Amino acid sequence: MGTVLTVTVVASGPREARALAGQAVHEVRLWDDALTIWRSDGELARLNARAGQGPVKVSARLARGL
Repeated sequence: MGTVLTVTVVASGPREARALAGQAVHEVRLWDDALTIWRSDGELARLNARAGQGPVKVSARLARGL
Protein backbone atom coordinates (compact mmCIF):
# COMPACT_ATOMS: atom_id res chain seq x y z
CA MET A 1 0.00 0.00 0.00
CA GLY A 2 2.93 2.29 -0.61
CA THR A 3 4.29 2.26 2.92
CA VAL A 4 7.04 0.73 5.03
CA LEU A 5 6.42 -2.00 7.60
CA THR A 6 8.48 -2.28 10.75
CA VAL A 7 7.87 -5.28 13.01
CA THR A 8 9.11 -5.38 16.59
CA VAL A 9 8.95 -8.80 18.20
CA VAL A 10 9.47 -9.73 21.84
CA ALA A 11 10.28 -13.43 22.10
CA SER A 12 12.18 -15.94 24.19
CA GLY A 13 14.70 -16.57 21.43
CA PRO A 14 15.61 -16.05 17.79
CA ARG A 15 13.63 -19.04 16.53
CA GLU A 16 10.42 -17.84 18.14
CA ALA A 17 11.14 -14.26 17.02
CA ARG A 18 11.49 -15.35 13.37
CA ALA A 19 8.25 -17.33 13.57
CA LEU A 20 6.32 -14.45 15.13
CA ALA A 21 7.74 -11.93 12.66
CA GLY A 22 6.83 -14.27 9.80
CA GLN A 23 3.26 -14.52 11.07
CA ALA A 24 3.01 -10.75 11.35
CA VAL A 25 4.31 -10.22 7.81
CA HIS A 26 1.91 -12.86 6.47
CA GLU A 27 -1.05 -11.09 8.09
CA VAL A 28 0.05 -7.73 6.71
CA ARG A 29 0.34 -9.23 3.21
CA LEU A 30 -3.24 -10.51 3.47
CA TRP A 31 -4.44 -7.02 4.43
CA ASP A 32 -2.35 -5.47 1.66
CA ASP A 33 -3.93 -7.82 -0.88
CA ALA A 34 -7.38 -6.73 0.30
CA LEU A 35 -6.83 -2.99 0.72
CA THR A 36 -4.24 -1.94 -1.83
CA ILE A 37 -5.14 0.39 -4.64
CA TRP A 38 -1.50 0.47 -5.78
CA ARG A 39 -1.84 -2.82 -7.68
CA SER A 40 -4.66 -3.60 -10.09
CA ASP A 41 -5.03 -7.10 -8.59
CA GLY A 42 -5.82 -5.69 -5.12
CA GLU A 43 -9.36 -6.39 -4.02
CA LEU A 44 -10.14 -2.75 -3.25
CA ALA A 45 -8.65 -1.67 -6.59
CA ARG A 46 -10.93 -4.18 -8.35
CA LEU A 47 -13.91 -2.92 -6.34
CA ASN A 48 -13.12 0.68 -7.28
CA ALA A 49 -12.81 -0.29 -10.94
CA ARG A 50 -16.40 -1.59 -10.82
CA ALA A 51 -17.82 1.51 -9.15
CA GLY A 52 -21.28 2.38 -10.43
CA GLN A 53 -21.81 -1.00 -12.09
CA GLY A 54 -24.03 -2.48 -9.38
CA PRO A 55 -23.47 -4.62 -6.32
CA VAL A 56 -20.09 -6.32 -5.91
CA LYS A 57 -19.37 -9.20 -3.56
CA VAL A 58 -16.31 -8.56 -1.37
CA SER A 59 -14.37 -10.74 1.05
CA ALA A 60 -15.04 -10.63 4.77
CA ARG A 61 -11.55 -9.15 5.23
CA LEU A 62 -12.26 -6.22 2.88
CA ALA A 63 -15.65 -5.65 4.47
CA ARG A 64 -14.01 -5.49 7.91
CA GLY A 65 -11.29 -3.19 6.60
CA LEU A 66 -13.79 -0.80 5.10
